Amino acid sequence: MKNKSISGIFFFFTAITIILIFVLIFSDFFPNENKLFGHDYSILSYFLNYAIWIKQNGWFSLQWFSPSFCAGIPGFADPQNEFYSLQNVFLYYFGPVNGVFALSIFSLTVSLISSCLLLNKVCNVSLWTSLLGANLFVFNSFFISRLIVGHLTYLNYLFIPFVLYCIFGIKDLLISILLVALVVTYFIFSGSVFVVILSFAVCVFFAFYFNIDVRFSFKNSILRIASGFFLAVIFSSMKLIAAISYYSKFSKSFYPIPGINSLFNSFLYPLKLLIFVPPDFALKDEWSNIIWSIQRHELEYQMGIIPFFILALAGVCFFYRYSNKKKLDIEFKFNLKSSAIWSIIAILILLIIPVILNYHNDILYPFFKKIPIVNQLSAPTRWYAIYIPIIIFVAIDISRILPRLFHNSKVQIILISIVCINFYLSDRGHYQNEKYKANIILSAFADLDNFAKNHSITNILIPGFYKERKDLTALSLLFPNEPFIYKYTSTICYAPIFGYRLEILPKMKVKTGSVFLEENGFLNINDPRCYLFPQENNCKAGDRFKLTELDIVKNFVNYKEIPFKMSIMQMIANIISPASIVLGLMILLGRICYKKAIKKFQSK
Repeated sequence: MKNKSISGIFFFFTAITIILIFVLIFSDFFPNENKLFGHDYSILSYFLNYAIWIKQNGWFSLQWFSPSFCAGIPGFADPQNEFYSLQNVFLYYFGPVNGVFALSIFSLTVSLISSCLLLNKVCNVSLWTSLLGANLFVFNSFFISRLIVGHLTYLNYLFIPFVLYCIFGIKDLLISILLVALVVTYFIFSGSVFVVILSFAVCVFFAFYFNIDVRFSFKNSILRIASGFFLAVIFSSMKLIAAISYYSKFSKSFYPIPGINSLFNSFLYPLKLLIFVPPDFALKDEWSNIIWSIQRHELEYQMGIIPFFILALAGVCFFYRYSNKKKLDIEFKFNLKSSAIWSIIAILILLIIPVILNYHNDILYPFFKKIPIVNQLSAPTRWYAIYIPIIIFVAIDISRILPRLFHNSKVQIILISIVCINFYLSDRGHYQNEKYKANIILSAFADLDNFAKNHSITNILIPGFYKERKDLTALSLLFPNEPFIYKYTSTICYAPIFGYRLEILPKMKVKTGSVFLEENGFLNINDPRCYLFPQENNCKAGDRFKLTELDIVKNFVNYKEIPFKMSIMQMIANIISPASIVLGLMILLGRICYKKAIKKFQSK
């Protein structure tokens, strides 16, 4: 009993150490040695915009439109909008720096716990082995590199093990489906559509994987996945309808899809990236259709050699014992006459898809250009992220073949130590060159109450050189989204939905000066309702507010709600979405309470 207690304390201490190592490494880059941040932390301007809205209107008032950027654009409808996200909650209450650290610790903790539960309860490996798997997952270079450069939506990537546990680890069907639906709904509302796709693919993979040795009912697994994700579509319908309405009008499919020229290299490339630290740049002679250089963080997927070592050793052991008809230490119900063979085929197809999506072929290319989302990815290497949870969790699961080696707590502690040391010593010097200066935004967050209380947008700025207005020239030199801090909304902004160089941003008719300047019956600010629902509001993208809408503009530039007409589908979704979420939460809580009451009654 005493030994178990000591082992438990040491296990807890090891888990805490893993989190502290991550925080220690991240602290070197947030900010870096030059007191600067990752280039995409420019997104902090959006979080400041959210904070102003929350101070003015509260959390339950949707910011459909924002005057802060691009002379007025939609807010909530943007697929990457993070208003309803843990990122926004933590940054709002703790500030940008402390908020990112606190959220990272929270996300890592959830990921470690859910990974351990998944591997220990579902895969039946020891606690120490499950911690090794959890450690490998959170210490992949994909996640920390994204966090360093400022891709906060990828924090949701750490919740994939929780989704897997909800599907395969929770026995009650209703609770399982509702939890999956609510988590995926959160992904959608928090701007993580890519994580939704990744989590769905990983869940489907493991449904087929567990079907090979008949550990789980395949029909039951697919039922949980399909029902959970379908319910998520209903729960998040108001976000999805708005996003589709907005997104469909500004397709970035005109960008060419980059791809690797050689089919052989297409298979070899992800393998190299998953094992080794990537080069500082992608060799252009290996790729076609590169219009921008592939940056270092787009090539970060390293897990190290340990998962592959476990897979190789377990594979050799399995085939040796199987060919010599020796009994395995664990029972496999593998049967080629069963549905296992179809599961293996499905698994191979799933594993090949990211490879094919990164392969440039003149025959396949026209087909890819017709697939939504796929046809707009300028860095398709992101699809490699699907391999990280698959390889790690499969490796840990298959390690059951070698229990004397891989289920020995001393061996696990050694392997965890190797993973931690390798992760700590990995070369990340490249990220010390990140150059985003966040001083202005940090200062605004530091005095958020006063800043938000008195803030409004009073002027339009067309960036340029103003010989007689040095203040306007200085504002023009700021990052495109930052002039709003000084009550100017710039016509040039960071809004990826309009293209990475604003190629599809509609032509504006505004000019530098007050938003209340009048010209031909129009005011000097864009009407963002025309981007989202142009037909319903009798206008087109790029139109300005009419002079007769002066009161509406006053509310708009002061971060207040404005009236607008929306599509019938959007009106229906606005009712269905919140109602279904509330109903789902009530059913979930009711089911949990009912199960606990039954269990308590039976114990008596």
